[in-house]
Amino acid sequence: MAGQVRPFATLGHPIHLGALLVMVLPLIGARAIDAARAGRRRAWVAGALSALVVLAGAIASYSRAAWIVLVLVIAPWLFVALRAAQVRARARRVLGL
Repeated sequence: MAGQVRPFATLGHPIHLGALLVMVLPLIGARAIDAARAGRRRAWVAGALSALVVLAGAIASYSRAAWIVLVLVIAPWLFVALRAAQVRARARRVLGL
């Protein structure tokens, strides 16, 4: 990492930038998911692209704390999403849909 420039925006330190981006990421993701459920394709694509940019910024900040929090935020969300998909699939089988 020696010789690399870490992004810090106007926050003064890359760790602060990483923390801010990680805090905003779930909000952006929730808005994108709501747009997808409502059938607003443009809003969903914009939200998904924004989430990717924020994720890339958090990774580029080289803030280990931000990376750890990303894992702690994304892992439970994936677990809940996969569990919900299993429940829906089981309900379809039971109902014969």
